[in-house]
Amino acid sequence: MPDHIPCHVVFPARQVLEENDYNVFPPDLESDELVFFHATAAENVESILHSGLQPGIKLGRELTTISFADKSAWALHHWVTVRNGRDGVILALQFDNRDELSYESGTYYSRELKSQPRVIAMCPVPSTYKHI
Repeated sequence: MPDHIPCHVVFPARQVLEENDYNVFPPDLESDELVFFHATAAENVESILHSGLQPGIKLGRELTTISFADKSAWALHHWVTVRNGRDGVILALQFDNRDELSYESGTYYSRELKSQPRVIAMCPVPSTYKHI
């Protein structure tokens, strides 16, 4: 696995999360307009690193899009409220541009990425973490 920028949270670190508005990465990543965040199950990380992000439909699931958040706090919230019960990972993804992304209802998404973003940071979220 390649080297990545570490997150600044080791769960459960509620005080650090609260001090950073529940963002798990350093401010320079959180404010970069070409960095987006994606939550996934820990077991998906190797496949994403090897084959890139794919819409769920290509993997035999219902989802037809890949969603991204512009702040890691939103990806964290998504993971613990929708996918709770499994270990997760918040990925920081650097895009070359925003051309392949659409925006609707507070979420960025793509039906298919012709150009894969680079995974520049990862933050594991244990299944035991409870988001209050």
